[in-house]
Amino acid sequence: MQNERATGLTGFLGRVERHIDEAIVAGRFDATQRDLLLASAAQYRPRTHRNPLGDPLAVFYLIARAHRDELDEQAVELATFCSFYLLALDLLDDVQDEDLSGKPHGAVGTAMAVNDALTLLFLGLSALERTMRLERSPQRRMLYLKIVNRVALTTGRGQHLDLLGAEGARTPDEVLQMQREKTASLALVCECAALYAGVSDEEREHYRVLGENLSLLVQVLDDVRDVYGKPRSPDLETSKMTYPLACFLEHATADERARFDELKARLPGSLGELRKLLYESGAVRRVASAMERFRRGIHAEIAALGEESPTHRLLLFVIDQLVEGVYTPKPVPETAKLRAPRFGWHAHVQRLARDLSTRLSVFGAPPTPPLLPWHQPQWMYDKKRGVIYYPDIEGLAEETLPFQAALLGEPNLEEVARVMWRQAPAVVAHELFHHYRDAMGLLGSDMWLEELVANTLAIAYCAQYEPEAVAGGVAVAEQVLLRPEHALSPEAARALADLLDPERPLRPDTGYGLDFHQTALVQLHMIRELARAPESLQTAMQRLLGTRSVAA
Repeated sequence: MQNERATGLTGFLGRVERHIDEAIVAGRFDATQRDLLLASAAQYRPRTHRNPLGDPLAVFYLIARAHRDELDEQAVELATFCSFYLLALDLLDDVQDEDLSGKPHGAVGTAMAVNDALTLLFLGLSALERTMRLERSPQRRMLYLKIVNRVALTTGRGQHLDLLGAEGARTPDEVLQMQREKTASLALVCECAALYAGVSDEEREHYRVLGENLSLLVQVLDDVRDVYGKPRSPDLETSKMTYPLACFLEHATADERARFDELKARLPGSLGELRKLLYESGAVRRVASAMERFRRGIHAEIAALGEESPTHRLLLFVIDQLVEGVYTPKPVPETAKLRAPRFGWHAHVQRLARDLSTRLSVFGAPPTPPLLPWHQPQWMYDKKRGVIYYPDIEGLAEETLPFQAALLGEPNLEEVARVMWRQAPAVVAHELFHHYRDAMGLLGSDMWLEELVANTLAIAYCAQYEPEAVAGGVAVAEQVLLRPEHALSPEAARALADLLDPERPLRPDTGYGLDFHQTALVQLHMIRELARAPESLQTAMQRLLGTRSVAA
């Protein structure tokens, strides 16, 4: 199967990557320097390709798309500037932290690294100059340069304070102020995106503050990950003052300080004990409190903008997931309306869930969990969060529909959306039956068995209440599975045969064992097979959920 069309965020990031490489190749550099620059630009791309929303330019895209339907050449130039600027600062930071080892410049030394950092910066300024030439508004044209100058000076001040080490920031407030200035480049990305989008000065200020809160949130989270997310803690081993450490030292007793000094002297072997000391001292709780302040600050700025944009909703989704590694965030009332849209496709999904709940009330069905739109093409019951995520095929069509389009061989995304609309009754039922199994303590870790159970129940339900969805599901399966590029791999064929074997033993904690494409194909084969002779709903509910209709 060919990769789905390069649309949405992934497509935009790909355009920027190509533009960066073209700018480097066109720079008439010596081959050795050209290769180093290309390697520097490419070093984070594998991570971006695995998780596009983790790229700093993702926030640029989400802000710009909140106000513009399409991102043009100027957006690519401006994002190219932002990327070069971030790469230059990262390389300089690596030089100053003596952290070039294992990176593209590790073998050539600091002199060449500094020179290439400056080169990356000037490549970025060239992209900024092209951005300004493409700007139609004379009032906005010079604002690009003013914003960059202001943020660059702010970043320089913060980096100086960081380099002072023990003579610099010591208290939590001082560390946050230093980090606010040092990490201002992410706020620059937000403000540049807002300027490109053509928003008012007041709205741009909201985005600037949003970016400042996001910068602090990411930096403090990085500080936590340095201690709790790595086998060794470079920050602790080099005595770098971070926010968690500042929180600890501000409240530590004399005994706790002495214990800290003792454990620090025995690093890296004592890292586990140091983690325990920081946690039990309350430092992590104070860090989480600060992170929550920044998270709520981001929500507040989005709420103040008053735009019910799907990309704003996606941005908040990303922010909330960021903090989950440290604490469980609660919904923010100011953005509750944005989180749960009520019209169009969203109303259709909610109505289908209500219908199912009403129809299955005679079986003692549990309350329906929240159904929330997201950016992925698949539906998913999230056991940990107790919610069902469904693809936002209206607001984020360019993110959610290309995979389905590639399966169907249908280039028209509007037609793909119509297919998904018609199939929604079966998919809503599938995910709700996962939830029902979970609520009854039956949901296991044999992933394929749970898919078989949910498909069996969903088809039984639809055969009784939504027969057109069953017929449509079979038609879609036939349409997809007839295409030669959708042949099952040997592994997928074995998984399907195994799954349909009535003597199949339980296989807990094994996962799907297939890529996303092959997993979808196995699901379609399963649906086609189960739809040949749907089980009665009464029988399926009793067999797979242990419930009987009170009317039976």
